Amino acid sequence: MLVAGCGTDTVTASTATTPPTETVATTGPQPTVLEPTSVATTETPDIDLDSGLLAHYPLNGDAVDAGPSARHGEVAGAVPIADRDGRPSGALLFDGIDDLVTLDDAGFAIDGDFSITMWVKGNPYSDHQWVLLSDHAAGECQPVTESWILRYTAEAGVFFSVYDQTTECGSHFGYGSLVSLDDDEWHHLALVAFDGILTIFLDCQEILVGEAPIGLPNGPHPLLAGNQSGAPESTAFDGALDELRFYDRSIDLPVIDALCVEH
Repeated sequence: MLVAGCGTDTVTASTATTPPTETVATTGPQPTVLEPTSVATTETPDIDLDSGLLAHYPLNGDAVDAGPSARHGEVAGAVPIADRDGRPSGALLFDGIDDLVTLDDAGFAIDGDFSITMWVKGNPYSDHQWVLLSDHAAGECQPVTESWILRYTAEAGVFFSVYDQTTECGSHFGYGSLVSLDDDEWHHLALVAFDGILTIFLDCQEILVGEAPIGLPNGPHPLLAGNQSGAPESTAFDGALDELRFYDRSIDLPVIDALCVEH
């Protein structure tokens, strides 16, 4: 069972509370703080961020894949901006109108156990919509081709949709209505599927665990970020993305923790 990382409490899908800060009043003389005469050190085991890596898009102003398979993409419209550490051209900004990044024309299969991680920054003055998707035809509730979409809206929060051919309008997973990205700050997002159950982490905190297997459509499908070619403006992503990674395994908590504090 996955639990929250980074030393934080588990957050349910319907709540995202922050423990109150406890203020302690101090009176009287304070104890003398002595310098330690020796410091015990504990070696931290190396964490392999590349095991099971399908693709890694640093999005340093382009769509170059730094992963093992060199699945280089193509940027259409999205522009370079400073990343979360202020490094120039360290991320990509989408205008919420027609910007699109084609990550892989041929696509690669994401099924069974998988993980998707990224840094995301939303525009607080706009709804956000499609962040990442397989080749999905906009406006098709019953698609000819099965697909999946990761999106964020101010109303519904972060959620993951699978558009299959067995339901009227796709199967939706990962609603987190109290999760907000509307603060113009960078946040780390991780989606981890284990035995078909999807768990979503925001800034190292588990925010939702799916109640049923998600049943991803069989791949491969072309992969896109920010929009669907020819889609209406209402579905375009308005915000920035950085450090997008795909894994063919369910990454564990140490990897999630390492990725969401990585600089």
